[in-house]
Amino acid sequence: FFFSSRRRHTRCSGVSWARRCVQETVFKMNRLVNRFKHFSSQLQRAQPKKNIVLIGGGHANCLVLKELATKVHEQAKITLISENSYSFYSGMLPGCISGIYKPDDITIFLEPVSRYFGIDYAFTPVQR
Repeated sequence: FFFSSRRRHTRCSGVSWARRCVQETVFKMNRLVNRFKHFSSQLQRAQPKKNIVLIGGGHANCLVLKELATKVHEQAKITLISENSYSFYSGMLPGCISGIYKPDDITIFLEPVSRYFGIDYAFTPVQR
């Protein structure tokens, strides 16, 4: 087969030429990756992290916590503050009252959820 990049109109002589082409490509890709890492580290140093504080551990804040953790976790420090270590999913509360679900089935434990998403969790009441 023929390469049209450097050795124009010359026939490839086997594995050595292909190996050299792969090595050059890997070298160029590594340079690009290192440049990107350097550039992204400069951006992270230039932009201070924002602080996002979620007060209360209701299921609405748990859903917001999930979205924030997956989308802006690198740009912001997220903290969840709740005076309870658990929350009930209110959409399943009628089923719990009627006996379809047990209370454990509708309980959201906040500390493991925040640990899973890498969020800071404070188990304390909020005061003005």
